[in-house]
Amino acid sequence: MAFLQERKPLLYSKIIELRTAVEAWLSLIPNTFPHYTSHTVHHSDEIVLQISKLLFRDDDPKQPVVQLSPMEAYILAASAYLHDAGMVVSDKEKTEIFGSADWKEWTESGGGAPRWREIQDLRRGSSPPDEGTRHFLADIQTRYLIAEFVRRTHHLRSVDLFIRHQSELAGFAIGNPILMKTVSDVCAAHGLRQHELEDKDRYPDRRDIEGDTVNVRFLAILLRLGDLLDMSYDRACPLLLNAVCPLPPDSLAHWTKYQRLTHSLTSPDKLERTAECETQEEHRFLQDWCKWIEDEVANARVLMSRAERHRDWQPPEVKVDPEVGTIKIRPASQASYIPSDWNFKLDQDEVFQRLIKDVYDHPQSYLRELIQNSLDANRCQLFLDLKKDGLAIPEYPTQVDEKYRSRYDLRISIGHTEVLNELSGQMEQRQLLTVEDRGIGMDRQIIKDYFLQAGRSFYKTEEFRRTFRFVPTSRFGLGFLSVFAVSNLVTVETYKPSSQSGDGPIRLTLTGPRNYLLLEKCRRRSAGTKVEVVLQESLESGEITKLIAHWCPRVEFPILINDFGAETTLTAELPEKFAYEAPDVTEEGAKFAVRHFNINRPGIEGELYVFAVLTSRGESWTSWRWANEIYPTLHPMARRPVFPESLVCFQGVRVGSSDLYPYVHSVGPIASRLDFRSDKYHLPLSREHLFTHARKPQGAGDPAVESRWEELLAQHLAETDWAKGENGWRYKQRLVGDFPFPSFWEGQPEMLPLSIGGRRRLLSLQEAVLLPMVTTVVHPKSPFYRYTKEKPEINPFVPAWTERDFGISDDDLYQLSSEHTKTLFSGRYVEGVRWLSSGHLGVDWKLGSHEPPLIGEESIGTTTFEDPDVICFRLHRATGSDQYVLLNTRNELARWILRVNDCCRRSLPGPGIDQIKVLNHLVKWSAWFQTASDEFHTLCEFITRWREITDLPSELAPPSTRLSPTMFRLPREW
Repeated sequence: MAFLQERKPLLYSKIIELRTAVEAWLSLIPNTFPHYTSHTVHHSDEIVLQISKLLFRDDDPKQPVVQLSPMEAYILAASAYLHDAGMVVSDKEKTEIFGSADWKEWTESGGGAPRWREIQDLRRGSSPPDEGTRHFLADIQTRYLIAEFVRRTHHLRSVDLFIRHQSELAGFAIGNPILMKTVSDVCAAHGLRQHELEDKDRYPDRRDIEGDTVNVRFLAILLRLGDLLDMSYDRACPLLLNAVCPLPPDSLAHWTKYQRLTHSLTSPDKLERTAECETQEEHRFLQDWCKWIEDEVANARVLMSRAERHRDWQPPEVKVDPEVGTIKIRPASQASYIPSDWNFKLDQDEVFQRLIKDVYDHPQSYLRELIQNSLDANRCQLFLDLKKDGLAIPEYPTQVDEKYRSRYDLRISIGHTEVLNELSGQMEQRQLLTVEDRGIGMDRQIIKDYFLQAGRSFYKTEEFRRTFRFVPTSRFGLGFLSVFAVSNLVTVETYKPSSQSGDGPIRLTLTGPRNYLLLEKCRRRSAGTKVEVVLQESLESGEITKLIAHWCPRVEFPILINDFGAETTLTAELPEKFAYEAPDVTEEGAKFAVRHFNINRPGIEGELYVFAVLTSRGESWTSWRWANEIYPTLHPMARRPVFPESLVCFQGVRVGSSDLYPYVHSVGPIASRLDFRSDKYHLPLSREHLFTHARKPQGAGDPAVESRWEELLAQHLAETDWAKGENGWRYKQRLVGDFPFPSFWEGQPEMLPLSIGGRRRLLSLQEAVLLPMVTTVVHPKSPFYRYTKEKPEINPFVPAWTERDFGISDDDLYQLSSEHTKTLFSGRYVEGVRWLSSGHLGVDWKLGSHEPPLIGEESIGTTTFEDPDVICFRLHRATGSDQYVLLNTRNELARWILRVNDCCRRSLPGPGIDQIKVLNHLVKWSAWFQTASDEFHTLCEFITRWREITDLPSELAPPSTRLSPTMFRLPREW
């Protein structure tokens, strides 16, 4: 600051003005980050001090060790005061964060997901027992989680904030946009990865600002070091420590680590620190922190060795070692832990082999990875050309005119080449696979920083995010490694005309993931990249065409394939490939149809498909099974209808199943063929699997897709005559199973027929589940209990309901979907049975919780039936596909079964729980079949063996009842 005051007093006064303006702002940081060490203006002061000590010797405090311009000093000081401004978050912003898509993604599948789940478990749990206390603690942890969410990008928030509010921050950029950008980039640098400082456009080593020369990269390095070197003891103030407790579990050591420093020195030639720690956590945190400083200095040395300006700067000596290092971290005299330098080491050869061979499910997955890389490169070039031509930049590449997109074809070929066999010295013929794009290409810097860096991707850099709007498929920087699973000779030709390095076209030859790279100039003249892979194992003719057609159904660029001379051009699929109409040969004027509807949702492209039958009555969506199973048997000319399979793509490339058939017959009656383009969705490392709902064939599970299905259903129900009239509810119930969208069906009106007060009414499922009592009926001669050979069209046994009944007949119950049946009876139990005047046995289902009487069998209840010879009898479905069974408490064998289960629950001596479950299961199946079935005979034998158990308590001894199949059903006459 003294240097600045002497050389440029005006800039010095601007810094003083800026410090005053930002002081109050930074004091708000603890509102969001109470568990962090000090990030107030005093932290910024300390950064300025640490940078000063790196640049000035004590004996000459006004002469820097390198040629430093006044503007460089000004930018350093301004960046120190502004770099943490983004850590201030208002309550309004926190509310907006909660509702943002980024927060949802981060807490559902990103880095915040584990802690968010723990917070939700805390709220729902039983410890602490007081609910208010649980919510209080969960709110505190949520506050910390929001802070972590903000911290990840606070360097970017800082830049955005002071760009928008520089007038309130003393106008520090003095109206100069280059100065504004430079301060912004230096501030942002403290949150970037080291390799991102190599960006020559953003961090040049020479830039003219207000007549001074500025080394932007050097300033970024100094800010990063100054930030790390603020290890002053008062950053861990004990008073503040007490004020913010309880801290997150991993914060305490961060607070106390600075209290353990016993020696500190920062100078241009050396960094010294000595710390004596009381706990191993403090030791570990300090060790990691100082290793970070050591690594930063080492990286700075490499970066500055190539600089035009300040190349003579020598970073200070720093080495972390408890004995001979400049930084010594050791246990305090009273500490009980033993320090060690053990840590996990990666076997690079083994890691490469796992990444190459074990990540992907399909042996030719390398081809898909190369295609995805090429597609992303094409998209980059497409957007650059749109900008150059002065055309609007759309949100997604698919929105660009097709003729414009057709310029960026992808060329893939497979043929033969001759390769020297190093063992025999002879030339031998091998297959050569080539993938060539018209994309952005690479220069030496891109090759060095990303192409040859496993786990580092250009598509994750801020440079990419600033320049391009599309969401890339290449994210992990690992896909190219997959080629080494099939080849030990790969050649890459690439050309990036827009490169400022002047490298020109480049050819790379690679013989493995860890072997040296051969680099030479080549004659390529067009932008893009061509990858040639000499295959170790041969592919069959036509195989890559089939693979690419399967993997790339919705890619927006033409794909030209030469498969051993056979040429094919693939373009994105159109719905006309699947939609059609065909006559129903069994009914005049009737037609089958596969209908398609646009998904019509932002970030998702594609269509939804429905199988329909068109008759004079209207369009029906419930005839798929009939058309598949019965229709082909009715006429010699009848054919089973063709229907598309469901498909999920990400950026045009299929994910999920490795099945290679383009479509199959036995899917339907609905399907979704979707292409996700938004950054809401993220691929895991293996592209074989996407987000959870990708494995659900209709896209169920994604709210956007489900809402579109619900729109289509609502429109269809409003238009078709099948859903109207007294029996329209039956058509709706048939739809329920084929259209698995519970939230839609729960509120749909007129779905369930009930007799209420003697009058028939149609209720929604939401209304029906709230009824305190629902009565169903059983009639032994009903066709639904299979006592007649054929089910008549009309059930002759009509219940005689009373005024107090909320009843549903067995005929109507039979028409309900299993989903609605299960929902209606879930949370109910049989309170009792009674006779109706029509000869039906009425079963009253009361709303409420009730523990199943038999262990492991939720579909068995109890009742008191007047005939003591009846052990149990079955009813209708009540729990999904299971028919409900009622045990008769008047029967002595039924009472014994109940006693056995009760004794097992009380852990009394006797057969174990597995044997009890066998007994219960056999009883249920005997009631289901109601005949002398294998299960019935097994039950008889099981009980006989039970009687042979010695020393069995009397209450567990089975009665001497002689079993008959008729005891497991209602008598036909009473």
